[in-house]
Amino acid sequence: GLNATYHAWGIKASYSSDRNKTYTRRGLKFERKLKNLAYKTLDRTMHHLGHIGRRVDIFKIDCEGCEYKTYKDFLRQDLRQILIEVHDFCYATNDFFQGLHDAGYVIFHKEPNIQWASGNCVEFSFLKLAPEYFHDV
Repeated sequence: GLNATYHAWGIKASYSSDRNKTYTRRGLKFERKLKNLAYKTLDRTMHHLGHIGRRVDIFKIDCEGCEYKTYKDFLRQDLRQILIEVHDFCYATNDFFQGLHDAGYVIFHKEPNIQWASGNCVEFSFLKLAPEYFHDV
């Protein structure tokens, strides 16, 4: 579109994770296919794009299986909405959703990808709420 820019690099985590917990079939398939692609952490990407210290209203990512390996980096940024396609499910799935919840995010939309992944991928939309929302009134 007119107001969108594609950047030819992938996202990698700034921390190590247990490969056995984050393994998905789709992730492994794309890891092999995209092994020669350039990768940057989210922090380096934000720096490269001039977004350090800025609020990002909408963060859309479809990283073909890296979501379980990189989501903790999302939580370190000021991201108001996270739109992400979750691929398959693995041992880290619960940690992924719990981590987002603990950081103040709630799901406001989800939709299975039935066209390309036979329903094994789901688009989730998260909204970051004020901490007061989670307190008993």
